[in-house]
Amino acid sequence: MKKSIAGNILLLVVVMALTVVITEALLMVLGISHPRLVQRDDNVGTAYRPGIAFIQKDEGEAHIKINPEGFRDKEREIQKPLNTIRIAVVGDSYTDAFSVPVEMRYTEILENEINNNCNALGGRKVEVLNFGMSGYGTAQELQVLRHKVWKYSPDLVILGFLPYNDVRNNSRALEKNDGIPYFLYKDEKLELDADFRDSPSHHQTWQKVVGYKIVDNSRVAQVLYRINVLVKDYFLTQEQGRVKKKDTPLEVGLDDSVFYPPKDAVWEDAWRVTEGIISLMSKEVSGHGAGFLLVTLTQGTVVHPDESVWREFQSKLGVKNLNYPQQRMSAFALRQGIDILNLVEPFRKYARDNQVYLHGFENTELGKGHWNIEGNQLAGKMIAEKVCSGFY
Repeated sequence: MKKSIAGNILLLVVVMALTVVITEALLMVLGISHPRLVQRDDNVGTAYRPGIAFIQKDEGEAHIKINPEGFRDKEREIQKPLNTIRIAVVGDSYTDAFSVPVEMRYTEILENEINNNCNALGGRKVEVLNFGMSGYGTAQELQVLRHKVWKYSPDLVILGFLPYNDVRNNSRALEKNDGIPYFLYKDEKLELDADFRDSPSHHQTWQKVVGYKIVDNSRVAQVLYRINVLVKDYFLTQEQGRVKKKDTPLEVGLDDSVFYPPKDAVWEDAWRVTEGIISLMSKEVSGHGAGFLLVTLTQGTVVHPDESVWREFQSKLGVKNLNYPQQRMSAFALRQGIDILNLVEPFRKYARDNQVYLHGFENTELGKGHWNIEGNQLAGKMIAEKVCSGFY
């Protein structure tokens, strides 16, 4: 009896092992893999894992390859080539732009436009380095600048600022994520809050290490890991949607509160900290002898080609216009002497005049989400015109 049970268990183990091996081989032949995208980082909380590559089809479609520095960009020589101007762009998911092919991103369009159409170059070549990462707020972008960007000796730093979630990202009270860095005012001085290094999510237990090793080396484990992530994201999105239906949702993951002056002390602090970080970034850039350009990005509803869509949203919010974020940032930039490019109005005009969607994809929803190819092209050209007209 005992031998029979042991034999059955052994047979089951063998069948399961063969199933895994066959499935691994099948996934390899089909080219299906879902590598773990991020890892913990002592400076920014989470960062992309260097060297991974995969096809992204959740929104749009693109081949994603992460360079040795942990960014979606080509591998760069640290030493700046002679007769070259380097532009470093820091930002979030609009900047890494996983939804479009890399050559269609606004940073690549920017580089091409300047090199081909800017007479102010005087024979010099421009390189645009992309330091974007999905989910980052301005605090993490300042950390990227400090710990990743400077060794490449940029002549100009561009910050892609998305007010519709960046302000929230910079507030611990609003973001509710203990695994990332924040900046706090202490005695009227903005200082880094690095408590995330002591958070449970940052600690790498042996169980996590073993689990990550399995996922990193098994396509079957990657598929299971991916399914787990998708299920968690689905329920989180559903919960966020239920919460936001009490308000007037712009999109899940974004905040309508930025369209009003701060409604309470928490939002007042979030705006103050955000402006403080940008001011600090500008001063540090200047201290390195480089130029600084603040670019405020857009959102689909606000620049929808159907004017009735954004006017209806404006009416539901009960505001005279949807311009509070960019108006506030323009006033702030003027006070600080920061060069700024607001993209909302020119994007809105272009979308309306040409009746095109600058956000969204056929496999998601047109008019919502990240910039599509046309949105990236328009942004790249407008930023290139701004940079060229006042060359740094």
